[in-house]
Amino acid sequence: MAAQVPLVESGTAGYLGQVQPLLKDNTECFDCIPKPTPKTYPVCTIRSTPSQPIHCIVWSKSYLLGQLFGEDEDAIGELDAAEQRGENAQEIATLRQEAQAFNNVRAALRTTSPDIRNAAKLAFQKVYNADINNLLVMADMWKSRAPPVPLDFDTILDGTFVLRGEGTSKDGGSATEQADRMTLNAGVNGSMAPNGAGLRDQRTLSLKDNVELFVDSVNRLAARLRSGPETTISFDKDDDDTLDFVTAASNLRSAAYGINRQTRWEVK
Repeated sequence: MAAQVPLVESGTAGYLGQVQPLLKDNTECFDCIPKPTPKTYPVCTIRSTPSQPIHCIVWSKSYLLGQLFGEDEDAIGELDAAEQRGENAQEIATLRQEAQAFNNVRAALRTTSPDIRNAAKLAFQKVYNADINNLLVMADMWKSRAPPVPLDFDTILDGTFVLRGEGTSKDGGSATEQADRMTLNAGVNGSMAPNGAGLRDQRTLSLKDNVELFVDSVNRLAARLRSGPETTISFDKDDDDTLDFVTAASNLRSAAYGINRQTRWEVK
């Protein structure tokens, strides 16, 4: 500014497309309009009682990805702070047990065992089945809200798993699975298009698709840790592996809690 060099500020608002020219004495400065403060969410909302897609996305990006592939952080410290802020003590105790259980999953993802798929399944069953069953024990938490549904790895893949409120089709798949397949094949004008039509990132994935994407992305991320030189992996929206992981993980959590699933584009 002091040198009278015009500046252009852009690219900091995601896909909203704002471009701001900065000309001394002619336009507002960068700090003339206060920038919104990043929104934060209570630990218990993110970890136990999500009610919106963003809660599931934040959980997948900021919590689950780090737990599985990030540094072995002291999760207990975060829970200590939450307890001091007066958040639900029983819920905090359950979350402490979850933090301890992650150690086995982290070790399985970093082993050189040839049976990689079992590590992804172990992660799935721990997060979407065992952890949810632990939360369901706390009956008081679900008096005023619908409880989550534990997901089962094998029955989702064989098409026999049914979410709460879904029917079952004649071929054994759930009604939602049938609707998802119709969505994937629908053209932009409502006509039916061949499988694979449309933009990949804008497709709504079925529950089975999300499980398969979860397994595939977990395997890719685990392979990166095993082969080096990476020892930890953090989220980057331009990293297909981490974006696929967050998309699948958040959609699976949304399914368990009865929340609308998002496309890869919406997650990004």
